[in-house]
Amino acid sequence: MVTGSQQWYICSEASCQKRLIIPIKAQTMKTILALTDFSDHATNAVRYAVALAPHLNARLVLVHAIALEIIEVPGNPFVRLPDVRLENYYTDILQHQAAQYQLQNKDLEIQTQCVHGPIGAVLNNLIQENQADLVVMGTRGASTFLKKLWGTQSAGLMKEACCPVLVIPANSRYRPIQNIAYASDFETRQISFLKQLLPFAEPLNAGLYIFNVKNDDQLDLVADTQLLHEIDRTFPRNNFSYSQLQDQDVVTGIQQFVHDNNIDLLAVCVHKPDILEKIFHTSVSRELAFQSNIPLLTLPDKPYHHRKAETTTSTNQER
Repeated sequence: MVTGSQQWYICSEASCQKRLIIPIKAQTMKTILALTDFSDHATNAVRYAVALAPHLNARLVLVHAIALEIIEVPGNPFVRLPDVRLENYYTDILQHQAAQYQLQNKDLEIQTQCVHGPIGAVLNNLIQENQADLVVMGTRGASTFLKKLWGTQSAGLMKEACCPVLVIPANSRYRPIQNIAYASDFETRQISFLKQLLPFAEPLNAGLYIFNVKNDDQLDLVADTQLLHEIDRTFPRNNFSYSQLQDQDVVTGIQQFVHDNNIDLLAVCVHKPDILEKIFHTSVSRELAFQSNIPLLTLPDKPYHHRKAETTTSTNQER
């Protein structure tokens, strides 16, 4: 059934025949934060961010978080204070790495920043301070990437960050992102999540698949079609490929869809209860290895208010 610019499929198999390239007109991303602790998987993620940034017309900020040192102070022996020597040491390393990456792309603007404290405690301040559009981080694990991710620091950052987070598996290497799949539950508001996803997809000229996995008892075409009409009205100039898959297991359905449609990046929204929990809990309980080397993009439930967008609007109004 096709309505307006919607392409709606009920698929018994994960592969859909039609592929759409979206002519999206949206604000491109401008700032990427690449988090690193200098481990192999973090360095791999930074390399991915370096390769991705030019395609998003973005500057890159390399970030390292330094643990606060416990320093004995008369009268209070457990004061945690920044160690200036460590900051200088890691700043030198970051700047050396930035110089090496700029040799690969002289037009790429790269900055460095050292912060004190656990990254989870300072991340949102970093995002807002830099007006970041995207955070890139690495994670351990390869064949069981999603399974191992749940319960790790990466998962915590994904759930708490106030902007989209791109998580790079340890064995993933950058390749042009041609197909993006957004796994939706079709039950919660989707407009705010798509508004975050479109600025990522547009400069890449990527095909965007919005899909949902339901079992036979959950299939509700009427309600889902109403949601798709709402999406179509909100984004009248964009063509999305909509797919609803029938599978008794959501993880298997997602895995099969990603494989059959040559997906380069999987996007999910983060809300409570969220699809991430369904994926992770199911895969852990059944010890299902979600074998994937593609990046995972998480979209926050409550993204921060972007001052750059606000400034642009004010300038236009003054004109």
